[in-house]
Amino acid sequence: MNNFVCIMRGVPGTGKTTAIEKVFDACPDGWDLVSVSADYFWHLQNGRWSEEYTFNASRIAESHAFCRGMFYAEAVAPHWGKSKGIFVDNTNIKLKDFQWYIDIGRYLGYDIYQWIPTDLKDSQELFERNVHGVSLDTIQRMLDTFEESTLKHFEGIRT
Repeated sequence: MNNFVCIMRGVPGTGKTTAIEKVFDACPDGWDLVSVSADYFWHLQNGRWSEEYTFNASRIAESHAFCRGMFYAEAVAPHWGKSKGIFVDNTNIKLKDFQWYIDIGRYLGYDIYQWIPTDLKDSQELFERNVHGVSLDTIQRMLDTFEESTLKHFEGIRT
């Protein structure tokens, strides 16, 4: 498998981060895997990592700029002889939400994939599962406006 970008797509509570953790745990030697997420921005307190998640809706644009910066830094970093996989762990509901990652990834020679949960569509269940306190109305709106994509589906890393 070539270097790749995997766009994680799904509303809060669908298990995007858990799926990434499973791939990381099963990763064969010879791979450098990283995850970038706007969520990391909400863990920063005075420039340092904190376990506390502090969301502020007025700073959403900043959080996504932060994520794009992390992505670009990882995408151009030396791979030291390993194959590189970058997971973009955001909701990515609409194509415009993740087109930038597709464009930059392709420009830098990465294969682009998407991961979408197939069995989680019930807004009440997702509301109960999500760890970020996203409202039921917001989750339902995200489900209703989810845009399909023609990207290939990520099926894991093969050696």
